[in-house]
Amino acid sequence: AKNVRVPVRGTDGHVLGVDSAETAGVKWAAASGGGGSGGNWVLISATTISGSPTTVDFTFSGSYRKYRLELEDVQNSTAGYSLRAQTSTDGGSTFVNSSGAYGYGYGPIGTYGPVSTNGTYMELTPATPIGASGIGIWGEIDVYAPLVATTRFHMRWSLFGRYWPSSPAAANMVNGAGLRDSVDDVDTIRLFFATGSFSGGKIRLFGWTE
Repeated sequence: AKNVRVPVRGTDGHVLGVDSAETAGVKWAAASGGGGSGGNWVLISATTISGSPTTVDFTFSGSYRKYRLELEDVQNSTAGYSLRAQTSTDGGSTFVNSSGAYGYGYGPIGTYGPVSTNGTYMELTPATPIGASGIGIWGEIDVYAPLVATTRFHMRWSLFGRYWPSSPAAANMVNGAGLRDSVDDVDTIRLFFATGSFSGGKIRLFGWTE
């Protein structure tokens, strides 16, 4: 046995692990969630919404198997709206919005929601189930292997918030799934509302590493 000094390298959250290919026998790397057999979410970016943007874009980077957008109190400037998404293959220069480009389906718990097979976007929520002026959307949107050019883009979501037409206050959840109906290397996703603009909240982008 011998003592070897290993300098700190990498980024915050990295751990020291065994690697027989290294001269010292160890190296710094992202945590694997338990002995290399599991995985963990790595924070890529955190966007605090300010001003009144009509769209918010996120670019997928790295070699992660899947990505997650975590919505925290994401608000719209109007009292009634639906959250929608489109995708890009050129870093956000253009977004596909042609008829038949997307399919999606969703539903509030206990009811059957709309399904579309010829959308120009993916609709994540209807206009009235969650949210109001000053009340935001919470939850997760998971995207699967978007950078793999041999598969279709798929994503699913679980979003929740205050059911604003009700009095007294109640909560509701929307679960759904969507796809881009073509085999492409999707590198950017855009979120936008049917009407109005973003007026607050935070969205974090994570990548799942194994």
